Amino acid sequence: MNWKPTLIFAIFLVLLRLAIGWHFFIEGTIKVESFAHGVSLKEKPWSSAAYLNESSGPLADFFRAQGGDLDNAALARLLAPTSDPNDKSLPPALEKEWDAYFARFKAENNLSSDPTQLQLAEGKVKQAKERAAEWLRGRNPKDVYEIERPLTNTTVKLERTSRQRIEEYRDLVAQIHMIEQKELPSFAYPVRKDLPTLKAEARALRNELTKDLDKILTEPLDKLLTPEQTGKKKEREAERQVRPEIPWRDWIVAVGLVVVGAGLLLGFVTRIQCWLGAAFLLSVYLAMPPFPGVPENPKVEGHYLFVNKNLIEMLALLAISATPSGRWLGLDGLLYALNPFRKRPAADASTQAAAPAKI
Repeated sequence: MNWKPTLIFAIFLVLLRLAIGWHFFIEGTIKVESFAHGVSLKEKPWSSAAYLNESSGPLADFFRAQGGDLDNAALARLLAPTSDPNDKSLPPALEKEWDAYFARFKAENNLSSDPTQLQLAEGKVKQAKERAAEWLRGRNPKDVYEIERPLTNTTVKLERTSRQRIEEYRDLVAQIHMIEQKELPSFAYPVRKDLPTLKAEARALRNELTKDLDKILTEPLDKLLTPEQTGKKKEREAERQVRPEIPWRDWIVAVGLVVVGAGLLLGFVTRIQCWLGAAFLLSVYLAMPPFPGVPENPKVEGHYLFVNKNLIEMLALLAISATPSGRWLGLDGLLYALNPFRKRPAADASTQAAAPAKI
């Protein structure tokens, strides 16, 4: 059966392809431009980490691993390897990170040229590690913080040691994981409305603890620098903020969106572009699926159940891939016309069959 689309059908299908291509192209272009502009007062380079870390549904752990689970990384730095109060060891992740920081600090400030300054800096690092071991275990009576907790129509101030704050954060993360791994996969109503609140509390507590811990190392080292070294250090930090390191996955996503969008607009290898775009949309859909019992994406407009705009656009691309849309309007038509190995039209074959055989 040789199915031929009507003209109006072909026109609307091409317009659908162009609309999706424009959507991909603009989305990718904005992301690539954000990499070039760096950090400003109004915006930062686009990053997939925030979206991946907010993943929900059955595949949440997989997507968070791609973005780097911030809670697991923070707990690896905050949880002491032993409960022995006399133990002065640090978590391996923290020890490795601080050693890398000091090596970079020493090289950038050229401490090797001044043996006295280098010796003082090494002593400060040793003291900072001992101080951090106390802080992680809550041994120092000075490590008491006054925090506010909500109460009915008011707030109450409580005193918590550094260890108690770490344990509170650990328990909060465990509660969130329990909800996501045991309650949400059942896809049952009612949806846990408190999950976004718990995540916000964990995020705030993680930032506070990380900041307090890192100050133990950075503040003593910064005090050893000369005014000239301090000025250069601020310049380097400002440059790193303006031109931050972009993860390879973000580059691939941004450039891939531009390539797929341009390919759909130009009608170039259209089927492959449709499949690539559909695969990307499927990954976005699975990262935050609109399943029953799964919290809704807070940034999405409207309400969805099983079907959302990502799924609809993915199915549209798959439908376009089943048609020769690029030949109707696009570079695929030119490539097809110039291809010497293309199949000959069926009409020519029937004409030859009808022609009388030569004797």
